Amino acid sequence: MAGLQLATGPHLNKVAYNTQTDLVMVRQISSVPVLLLTHAKSPIVNGADIVALAMKNGNGVTVGTGGQGTTGHFGTFVISSGLKVPTVHVPFRGGAPALTALAGGEVDLVFDLPSGAMQGMLDSKKIRAVALMQENPSSALPGVKTARQIGLPLEVELRGWQGVAVRGGTPEAVVRRLDEAIAAAAAGFRPQLNRRAPGRTARCYAGAYFPKRDVFDHAKFLPPRGLNALDRLGCAAS
Repeated sequence: MAGLQLATGPHLNKVAYNTQTDLVMVRQISSVPVLLLTHAKSPIVNGADIVALAMKNGNGVTVGTGGQGTTGHFGTFVISSGLKVPTVHVPFRGGAPALTALAGGEVDLVFDLPSGAMQGMLDSKKIRAVALMQENPSSALPGVKTARQIGLPLEVELRGWQGVAVRGGTPEAVVRRLDEAIAAAAAGFRPQLNRRAPGRTARCYAGAYFPKRDVFDHAKFLPPRGLNALDRLGCAAS
């Protein structure tokens, strides 16, 4: 199985593989939206509010994520790059602890994927969604505006994804047969997958689609020193 780490890994650490040569991406199976969330007492409704809070805090806004190198971690760069304000990355050991901290007002914002824990906190109004980190609204998440609609520039859509890859050099005929089999199987579970998690879609893209776009788009945010360098700088906007 292949996932977002194939896009982020080469830009974060020294890895023993080259995504473009060592792997052949067969097919993307699912794609999951990323939400920008805040707590119930937060003044944040749009991008201007994030800027105002960053200035009020003096050292920027605190952003909780599910950990180092996650999709949410890249979200901190979207804020610092798009709004020109510093962010302080607060990594947790998974999305649930980050959401709990957000509900308690320990951090200003959290980026996370839809989950049962998130939905429960949204329903109980302990947290609320600020924006969907993609170009288009989602029918599965009615009422949630996109990043651009709240005034947050979005160079790269933030979505989690899963897919299938094989070793580089695998014969094209084998890749094609595997691709066809996966596409047929995915068509059968697509309705069930879409019901299980809001906004999760069985986007069954052919292999040529997702690795190049995601690998190189994520690199826009990273200097040669990688994520650790940005964290030491507090993701200060340049």
